Amino acid sequence: MNVGILLWSSFFDYPISIYGYLLIIIAELFLGTVASHFFNSISRLRINISDGQIKKMNGKLSEEFLLSGIRSIKVKRRTNGMTREIYINFDDQKELVITAFEEGFESIENLIISKVGSSVPVREIREMVDFDHPLFYSILGFPISLVGILLMKILTGVSLLHLRYVLFAMSGYVLLIGIYFIIKKPTSIRSGRRQVAVDYMLGLIMICGSIFLFLVGLYR
Repeated sequence: MNVGILLWSSFFDYPISIYGYLLIIIAELFLGTVASHFFNSISRLRINISDGQIKKMNGKLSEEFLLSGIRSIKVKRRTNGMTREIYINFDDQKELVITAFEEGFESIENLIISKVGSSVPVREIREMVDFDHPLFYSILGFPISLVGILLMKILTGVSLLHLRYVLFAMSGYVLLIGIYFIIKKPTSIRSGRRQVAVDYMLGLIMICGSIFLFLVGLYR
């Protein structure tokens, strides 16, 4: 993405200061650290399926889910047909997401479906893009950096009133994402309860960022 920022900032004659690049690098390092921590946690996850329950274990912590309480199953597949994730909803409003971090994951999928029987609806979705392609994220950085540079260039030319509205909208959007992380806990629901602190941390960071954007828009 840094290459894309250099390219588009030069193309649109919108130079980025050294402080801007420093902020981008810090954000990338932070996101990379969080992602690495998340994937390391998933790699330690163990799933044990018996006749009556699914047991998810991560280190010394474990969670148990009754097979009889499964309400629905959704299977997400990669473009090549391999399983990406299994989403399981239970009657008591619990959710279980099992991420396919290793080969042969289809055996786990088939085992769960065979134990719950045909009474539980199973829905399949297939990704439209090959997210596993080695060049995907490198190429993705170009349109993301393009949108970012265009947005900053446009915002520098709008009136203070319109800029205030933009900041308020961004504040609301970031606030919703922060609330989503705190309520739905997308990290810990995949990697186990020991990661719930990560969801709360990310949620609080986004809520604080939302308040900051709101105050900037209010007093600008």
